[in-house]
Amino acid sequence: MTEQFDAFAGQLVPSGVRKNQPVVGLEDSTDATTVRNLEMIRGLLPKITDVWFKSVKVFGNPLDPFVTRRNATYGVGTEIAEFVEGVRNEKSACTCFPRSPTELATQYAIINYAHNLNVHVYDNEVNKAVMSADQVRAYVANKMTLPNKTIAKMKYLAWKQLISNVVDGTRTINSYTASDGTGASVVYNPTVTGYAGMVEQLGFTLPRTVPGVRPEFGSPDDALEVYFALKGAVADMVFEGKDYNKLGIDTFISGQPLLVMEKKVLDAMDNVFAVNAGYKGIPTVSARSALGAMATIAEIDSFAPLPTGTIGNGNRLVATLLDRDALIETIYENRTASFRCAPEYYSGQNFNYESAMTVYKGANSYAIITDYGT
Repeated sequence: MTEQFDAFAGQLVPSGVRKNQPVVGLEDSTDATTVRNLEMIRGLLPKITDVWFKSVKVFGNPLDPFVTRRNATYGVGTEIAEFVEGVRNEKSACTCFPRSPTELATQYAIINYAHNLNVHVYDNEVNKAVMSADQVRAYVANKMTLPNKTIAKMKYLAWKQLISNVVDGTRTINSYTASDGTGASVVYNPTVTGYAGMVEQLGFTLPRTVPGVRPEFGSPDDALEVYFALKGAVADMVFEGKDYNKLGIDTFISGQPLLVMEKKVLDAMDNVFAVNAGYKGIPTVSARSALGAMATIAEIDSFAPLPTGTIGNGNRLVATLLDRDALIETIYENRTASFRCAPEYYSGQNFNYESAMTVYKGANSYAIITDYGT
């Protein structure tokens, strides 16, 4: 409480204990102006004694463990092929060479992702900063980690876009040739072909997930409807059939499917399942526990908006259920090149990468969408 701090506040001001100790007030903002003001002390500038470089945080993509990766040396694309069904059983025609027709379904995955990142450290960048050896090592190590930070974020956002493409439509995004908003302007306007073998629209409204706002279910029945819809889809997908994939392949899921949902939506379901007045739910079981019993959950912050189209307009993605083999990335180039520039005296690295990222339409998949309101 503030009252408890009152007894100490008088000492935690400039010169509150003795001259120049403390140098600034405990909760004062400290910036370049503060440092300049220190020059007034007998014309001497007290030196900042240390620089503590906080470790760069690289985001752990929650979707990454579920991506099936393979390498390809040549070309620009891969054809993913799978036989549609077994050979037919028929009455023998007593012919010498009986034949049974077979059908092969295919999907093309063309290079659709690339990154090109450069990072460098000038010699004077560190020695003119008057850093200790430990500070230089920390500075360089953290700066050389920055490409990995960008890659992790970019890959996560790219997979969220692909996973959100459950229905057909288009996208239009005004962007630039560099991720910091510099360079030439670029219009990103793909034509999307939805991958979900079955899409179900539930009859309630769930606000979209945005920072600082919690989406909440209008009633316990709405949350339960999501659970029962997913449970029913899993029950269908474990048996052989063609209803849940776009390529019409006679297939089924082995083991638990992958369930991708927003963390805040799962929180909202847990809140509904909690015991309270008017409780409706599965006694003593949270939504995460109930869903986790039938699927492996990957929690993301938010889905991308649905592609603009007949179904996408006014709706949002609530959950998508995927065969564990659905997310595929074929890597065509993954190169890290070091370089040294003598005239400018700096060292650096270039990270160059190309891959084909796709959600396989021959794998079983199911999506739930709802109206998101205003």
